[in-house]
Amino acid sequence: MQIRLKQINGLCLTSFVIAGWLMTAAAIKLSAATFDWVGTTSSSDWNTAANWYQNTTVPGGADYAFLGVNQPATTNVIDLGAQTISLFSGAAPGSPFASGPTTNALEFGNQGGVTNWTVQNGTIVPSGDGLIQIDTNVTVNFTNITFNSPGRYSQLANGATLNILANTVNNYRPAFFGLSNATATVNIYATNYSQVNNWYVGAPNTGSTNNYPEDLQVNINATQIINGTGGGNNCDINVGWAGIGHTNSLIIRNGAGFSTAGRTIIGAPLGVATTNSAAIIGNGRLVIGDATTTGYYTNASTAAYFRTGIGGGTAVIDVVNGLLVMKNSDTNLLAYGGTNGSRTVFNIYTNGTVYTASSFALKSGATPGNAVINFNGGAFVTTSSSLVNLFDRSVTVTLLDGGGTLDAGGKATIGMGAPILNGGTGVGMLTIRNANPSSTAAGKITFTNQNTYTGPTLIQNTYTATTLALSGGASLTNSSAININSANAYLDVTGRSDGTLTVVANQKLMGYGTILGKTVIQSGATLELGGNSTFAHAVGSLTNSGNLTLAGKIIVPLNESLSPSNSTMTIVSGTITNTGGATMILTNLGPILNVGDTFNIFSQGISNGAAMTIVPPAGVTFVNNLAVNGSVTVLTVVPPVNTTPTNILSQVINGGTTLALSWPADHTGWHLQIQTNALSVGLVTNAANWVSLPGSQLVNATNLPINPANGAVFYRLVYP
Repeated sequence: MQIRLKQINGLCLTSFVIAGWLMTAAAIKLSAATFDWVGTTSSSDWNTAANWYQNTTVPGGADYAFLGVNQPATTNVIDLGAQTISLFSGAAPGSPFASGPTTNALEFGNQGGVTNWTVQNGTIVPSGDGLIQIDTNVTVNFTNITFNSPGRYSQLANGATLNILANTVNNYRPAFFGLSNATATVNIYATNYSQVNNWYVGAPNTGSTNNYPEDLQVNINATQIINGTGGGNNCDINVGWAGIGHTNSLIIRNGAGFSTAGRTIIGAPLGVATTNSAAIIGNGRLVIGDATTTGYYTNASTAAYFRTGIGGGTAVIDVVNGLLVMKNSDTNLLAYGGTNGSRTVFNIYTNGTVYTASSFALKSGATPGNAVINFNGGAFVTTSSSLVNLFDRSVTVTLLDGGGTLDAGGKATIGMGAPILNGGTGVGMLTIRNANPSSTAAGKITFTNQNTYTGPTLIQNTYTATTLALSGGASLTNSSAININSANAYLDVTGRSDGTLTVVANQKLMGYGTILGKTVIQSGATLELGGNSTFAHAVGSLTNSGNLTLAGKIIVPLNESLSPSNSTMTIVSGTITNTGGATMILTNLGPILNVGDTFNIFSQGISNGAAMTIVPPAGVTFVNNLAVNGSVTVLTVVPPVNTTPTNILSQVINGGTTLALSWPADHTGWHLQIQTNALSVGLVTNAANWVSLPGSQLVNATNLPINPANGAVFYRLVYP
């Protein structure tokens, strides 16, 4: 049988079992009274004694209130009538979470079949660390409620839901956690729900090694920012303490914003933020935005840290659709627990952006955990000029199929200590940019390691100059294409040990920016002059400050209508050499070329340029002047074929013995086809019945003999 402990004056209980129920030590408040809601009157007023089973007075002060727990209820809406209701919980700070909760100040159950409760219009003050419990599969709605208390904990059983609705305010510490093995949800819709103290999502234990298994999801759906005003350590955000195989989550969406003046700890609550123990499981998840709505989270204080992966658990940060702003100056320590089981996964999705003033690294230690930062469509923007290593070498950085962006933010000393590794199917694009609209300063990001991602690389300036620098042994040799896609975009390889950008087989270099250093286009590699941000053909000038060595393929888009007509040009300060195997492919993107059109492809003559193979557009031949001055000149032009269908003109000549057929000259290239059948058969639509007349594509007129023995003869033009 089930026994509930209540009002045992002066008695201190130790752990014992009654009929299979484990009862744990608890201090019971003297003089406390228990009240059970039945709601039998037509009024839903809390202050109507007849609505309470005891039917003598109403709960308040040092009392406990139970709704649908011990007695069935007929009314599920409770109106506080603008009153302030003070309730008591005998729990000492932290004690409910090591061994299970003690008596609750306010508890909602489902006796009598009521599973949806609404409490409205008033103030609730659970004293001490007052506990509000929602039992299994019960929903509770608070609307127009103010919570005033030195502390308030809401604990939810499996299947429970807490909805914090309009005009509900919390003037102290909100803490949400689930009972053992509970999967439960908290939805915050109130637009003025404020943070003035620490938040807890998960049991706010202060150091116990007990794992408290729960899966609690707290959704912030309000459209107004929730600001932390306490400062220091009084406004910490703690998400975690979920236990092995469980995760507690804080999800900010629907345009909601959360700004804390305290510290952010994902993976364990405050009390174990520095604990190095595999026994403390801190599985926590912070999610910003969702597939259709935005959210944002700000770690607002420069003195407040951001830590994840406490103890032996896993922390997950998902920036899905919105902003994560990290103003803290301390290094963001990931997998802070320092144990082999400690792990952090940081996912940046499409439309997700992280603004950071500090670096990311693992906490050092003899047995460090591991941390992964996954780019899958989102961006990191730096807001500090002193980030020597944005991502420390200890952190794994992966580029997934959605791609990712590194934004220098107008800062010129941003370093990348970690290489960017390949993820997904290897098609994700890495974008390097400098998109700070409030800064005119150039931005520079320096890679110091050999990257292994295989997707393309795009370097572009949105507002001011952008530079991607390669230092030491850093390289981009696995990237399928490198596109320097702005006039003030730079790829600087002067800091590499060989001072050279080597484009390898099956790799492409393109754009209209600048390469600082030497460039080698190996056999099987491609140099494309110009190109747009989608890696399509476009006319543009690519500048190289050092020697240029050519052994691969050079694609040159031409457009005679642009001024000057030599608008596609590679400006080289050093020498240009064709090693003997280079091939130039000319592609016309403009109007019909004319004989005599000259295109200055390079700014100077190419050593061994006369040996370079030129592949012209169809119907055009060129004079190769590459060895002389780096140009080519149109020699001949065959007019293009008009591909619009036309009519065949016919005339019987030579006394009725010959059929003369002709068509427009611009349709030279079309094939004349003939079909001959008996008169009774007529025209057959089967394509196999048509036969092309040899050589007809070379002319636009022909004479054919008329054979009276043929019953029916048909002619048509087809292209090609």
